[in-house]
Amino acid sequence: APRGDTPEKLAENAVALIEKYGYTAIKMGPLPSNWQNMPWNAALRAADARVQAVREAVGDDIDNGLDPHARIFEPGRALELCQVVAPYRPFFMEEALRPENYDALAKLSQHVDIPLATGEMLYTRYEFRELLNLQAVDIIQPDICLTGGMLEMKKIAALAEANYVSVAPHNPCGPLAT
Repeated sequence: APRGDTPEKLAENAVALIEKYGYTAIKMGPLPSNWQNMPWNAALRAADARVQAVREAVGDDIDNGLDPHARIFEPGRALELCQVVAPYRPFFMEEALRPENYDALAKLSQHVDIPLATGEMLYTRYEFRELLNLQAVDIIQPDICLTGGMLEMKKIAALAEANYVSVAPHNPCGPLAT
C-alpha cells in the first residue's frame, strides 16, 4: 500500500512500488491519516486530492482499491466518499462501513457505482450468507485465519460463487495465512 502525508508523496510512493515490484494493482487509504480531526468536507476534499493524484501518477491501467478501514459509521458519509472518488474509477471500496452493518451496506450498494468489498472481520459462512442475500457487496474478503480454516473458507467461497460475487481472500499475515 502506498503511503504519504501529501497527495504528491502518496503518488510518488505508488509509482515507486509499481516500478519496483511490477504491481498491476494497489490499495490505499483514500482519507488522510488525520481525517477524523477535520471537518467532513475538508476530509472529502483531501480524499479527492489523494485519489486523483495517485490515478494521474499511475495511469488508467493500474487498478486502485480504496480502504477507509471500516472507520466510517454513517451510510451518508460513506456514500459521499464513494461519490467523491468515483471519477477516478476505483477497483473497489473496501469496508466503506462497518462490516457487521449488513443493512447499511445493502443500502449503500444501491446508491454507488463503485464495487463494494468487505469480509475481513466476519467469521462464518452464516455471516457471509446474510451479506450475500442482501446483495450488499460485490467482493467478499474472508480471512482464513478468522474463518476457521480451509473448509469454512471453501464453503464461504461456494456461497459467493452461487451469488455471482467475487472472492478476494484477505491476507495481511503473509505466507502462513497463504
